[in-house]
Amino acid sequence: FGKARAFVGVGIGLPAHSAQRCLSTGNPMMKQHRMAQDERRHAKPGRIAYAQNGSAIGRQADSPFSALCPRNVVDQVKLEIAHHEDQQHLGAKWATESRITGGLRIVTHSKFAIAIDCRRAHQIADFGQFRRFGFAFREVLGKVFSKGDGTGTVTPFQAVSTALASTVGVGNIAGVATAIHLGGPGALFWLLVSGLFGMCTKFCEIAVAMHYREKDAGGTMRGGAMYVLKNGLGLPWLGAIFALLTSLAAFGIGNMVQANSVADAVQATFGISVQVTGVILMAVVALVILGGIRRIVEVTQYLVPFMCIVYFLGALFIILRNAGEVPHAVSLVIEGAFTGSAAVGGFAGATVAQALRLGIARGLFTNEAGLGSAPIVHAAAVTDHPVRQALYGIFEVFIDTFVVCVVTGLVILTTGAWEEGLTGAALSARGFELGLPGAWGQGIVTVGVLLFAFSTLIGWSFYGETSIVYLLGRKAVLPYRLLWIGAIWMGATGSLQLVWQVSDTLNGLMAVPNLVAILGSAGLIRKLIKEFFSGSYSQS
Repeated sequence: FGKARAFVGVGIGLPAHSAQRCLSTGNPMMKQHRMAQDERRHAKPGRIAYAQNGSAIGRQADSPFSALCPRNVVDQVKLEIAHHEDQQHLGAKWATESRITGGLRIVTHSKFAIAIDCRRAHQIADFGQFRRFGFAFREVLGKVFSKGDGTGTVTPFQAVSTALASTVGVGNIAGVATAIHLGGPGALFWLLVSGLFGMCTKFCEIAVAMHYREKDAGGTMRGGAMYVLKNGLGLPWLGAIFALLTSLAAFGIGNMVQANSVADAVQATFGISVQVTGVILMAVVALVILGGIRRIVEVTQYLVPFMCIVYFLGALFIILRNAGEVPHAVSLVIEGAFTGSAAVGGFAGATVAQALRLGIARGLFTNEAGLGSAPIVHAAAVTDHPVRQALYGIFEVFIDTFVVCVVTGLVILTTGAWEEGLTGAALSARGFELGLPGAWGQGIVTVGVLLFAFSTLIGWSFYGETSIVYLLGRKAVLPYRLLWIGAIWMGATGSLQLVWQVSDTLNGLMAVPNLVAILGSAGLIRKLIKEFFSGSYSQS
């Protein structure tokens, strides 16, 4: 954001240009807004104030919307909430559009028209991924064995381990390779850029999720974008949409796709049938997830560090073995990011636009920053302040993007595997085969896929479970877990091209209500950051 001009327009059938015109002082809607000043003053605290004709015209000062752009963040804020009754104007399609100077554009659906003009806004998180990077690392690594202070269900490190279990997955092996195959070496540069911004995004989404979390009937702490939208912004229906998207996406990208990757890798390496792999995977996952979040985190707090270290050491050995190629690989990444990559060997070449698009897309896919998934498990952590746990989000994206993704990319580039025309996990496997002696290369990739996919299976199960609890209550937990276990068999033994496509779509749609939750809580985020680093809060 920086000192950018931000505009957000949300509406039922209200085109973006119409929403933008709401900000004009000469617009009838703004005149109506001024005429209704007296009515708004008498509105109940925290409730939408309505004009006589039924139009929603604003909120009281303690409303989340009024906190969206606080005085210390922006110089001018104009807020208009309009409910259009003209059915001809509404039409059949309802549009939501968000624009932020710099090119971010999101389109979805909503019910009210909200227009916000924030001029010369400072960045919400105060560039925390840079200014607070050292503090975040000291907070995480210095308290690995700490149980934390305050309320919660799991320890802070267990929460970040489970979040990493879900993000450090097949996408780190196959996703990076696909980005390089289609976008050239330059895609790795833009993947890292997306990680830099992803640190800030994940920090913000975790902070607000921690602030609005709540306990369910069984005593488990639950949180996420759905609770922010319900408890913070007064949009429970949008929270329900996010929960529905998450619960469905979980079965795709978090379950069947992972099971399919494991079954294929084990069959190719060890010759074990996909049916046998499916049964074994079902049994192992059942042992973990039927024990709930406490058993999940007990596994991930040991599994995630182990799998990351094994994979990292294998990749580091290859990079050091090909140390002479590292400078050339780095030059390929930088040149490809700004000038494109020429065709070579089996690589067809790539433009700058391809490198940028694929690098950012794969980066967001691997670290999940902005999707709203990781805050679901972070919200269960024991902590005395939301920002303290949000710092773990910076660490999480760093490990996922700047460690695992980078070493994967360097293995592919320094060994020359990227020139052979392969893609996906096969390209990563080829890089390890060329870099390690004997069958070690294929073994490292197979074990990596196995562990990464398994960790994603158990991590995403909690994301889907929390979403179902939001929609249907605690009674739906056991049926959901059993359905989750059964879906593993379908994934391991079936063909999942359609599942991949649907899952990608659902994942993308998850980002929309999550970003609404983040932008709608901008003022709260600034307040929490100032409160935490000034020490002006009471520890619970």
